[in-house]
Amino acid sequence: MRTLLIADVHANLEALRALPAADKVICAGDLVGFGPDPDRVVDWLRARSAICVRGDEDDAVAFGRRHVLPPGFECAARETRRWTAMAISRSTHAFLRTLPPEIECTIDRTRVALVHAYPGDYDLYVKPTPEQLSRMARAFPHADLLVVGHTHRAGLWRVGRTTVVNPGSVGQPAHPGFAAYALVEDRRVVLREARYDPEATLRGVENMGLGQIARKQVERGLLLGAVRPRERVALDESVRSEEFPSPAGVL
Repeated sequence: MRTLLIADVHANLEALRALPAADKVICAGDLVGFGPDPDRVVDWLRARSAICVRGDEDDAVAFGRRHVLPPGFECAARETRRWTAMAISRSTHAFLRTLPPEIECTIDRTRVALVHAYPGDYDLYVKPTPEQLSRMARAFPHADLLVVGHTHRAGLWRVGRTTVVNPGSVGQPAHPGFAAYALVEDRRVVLREARYDPEATLRGVENMGLGQIARKQVERGLLLGAVRPRERVALDESVRSEEFPSPAGVL
């Protein structure tokens, strides 16, 4: 069985369409926000019966709640949240409201836990330190595989018996022009990237009616990457690495 792990799609349909086919799709939140195609992204995920949790952008749009705005993207986050809430269909709005903040399930004999940022906290940017990773793993003591998102930084870590994976961002990736994702197949988790055309997404952004500052912030994220270059070195090395084993006999 082939499972696609994704996070932080941010209404970027062009990036989402570049991903490989899979038997199952798991999404660690932020389906919407920043991008021009929230309805079609949600339709894509629903058509594949994807297992999804609610991210901070989803929560802000669905319930009007205030969440921490990412540094350098404050204006874009504020304006695109407002635009998305007005642009989405009733069906999409209802779907976002039904998304749980976290999920635990079993897929192909694998106990999977799924959360956007941190249990009970949509806004915490979890750093891959031994202490924070251990806290995450302890929050889901029965999980073989723990899937997280929010930071847009891909990574894979072993914490005791648990494999923690952040697939990176599909729609606002650290490596511009390459949608980040992970695959679970043949008892292994692999971090990968798929090339897509960010200019096509930008053409949709131009029709969102954003102010100049917000539009420039979205453009910068798509063309220059959502993670600072000095923070991108370790990410790129992990993406180029070979396959990562998950807990023996589990995946």
